[in-house]
Amino acid sequence: MIDLNDMLLFAQVVNSGSFTAAARNLGMPKSTLSRRISNLETQLDSRLLHRTTRSLRLTDIGAEFYDHCVRVVDQAKEAERLIHINQDEPRGLLRVTGPIEWGNNYIGALVSEYLQHHPEVRLELMLTNRFVDLVAEGFDLALRAGHLEDSSMIARRLGESRMLLCAAPAYLEQHGAPQNPEQLREHICLGYPGRDGRTTLQFSSSNSLSQVEINGRLVANSVTTLRDATIAGLGITALPSSLCRDALDQGLLLPIMQEWQLPVDGIYAVYPSPRHLTLKVRSFIDFIAERL
Repeated sequence: MIDLNDMLLFAQVVNSGSFTAAARNLGMPKSTLSRRISNLETQLDSRLLHRTTRSLRLTDIGAEFYDHCVRVVDQAKEAERLIHINQDEPRGLLRVTGPIEWGNNYIGALVSEYLQHHPEVRLELMLTNRFVDLVAEGFDLALRAGHLEDSSMIARRLGESRMLLCAAPAYLEQHGAPQNPEQLREHICLGYPGRDGRTTLQFSSSNSLSQVEINGRLVANSVTTLRDATIAGLGITALPSSLCRDALDQGLLLPIMQEWQLPVDGIYAVYPSPRHLTLKVRSFIDFIAERL
């Protein structure tokens, strides 16, 4: 197969009008350039140039070959231009996936702001609570929280998600407030389904650790469902602070057992490879990180 670099060299020789001028423009020895063109002619089994000591003229087949070389040069320049453009300004389709509740309650507004800052980007956001294979499904990155299991991906920590134990004022008025993890066994607790079928909460205080299995009337994998049920007074729930902040500010929920801390989960941007990370992906990750 023809070395595309030789096609570029041949086009430069024709455009410059001589090997001497072309070698000077290319910054390479004239002898090297001449040898490369001779080897090209040998490979093609065709004479491309009529050379004399004073002139350089294309053969008929050389003129046709030159037209193809010019197109290769133009395409290479266009490819380089597009690369530089994409290095200067994020553009193109950006495919992002993330968890449903976090996306609905938090990411939506950030996505709108990001798009206002970067008008050349088209963003496709898929919210789902299932695990998404970024490579197989063609996504640029995922926003994930908690424990990361896929070690083949690159993860950048963007922030943290702190869990708060909350209850509605009506529930606390009727049942009272627990003072320590063990007392939660006496209360109605709402929670997320565990992998082993049990729902447990882990707490830490200044000098001790505690893990308690909870039981309640509702187990759901939807944070929004659990939050709304807690506001309705159905029980005590551990909720991400970012998703219950408004309810706390409005007095619809009250934090309890604040001296006992629940684990802090990291929020991550996960993507397949750090190599050739495009500007649109990098700019989105930086944007989210600045606002978390």
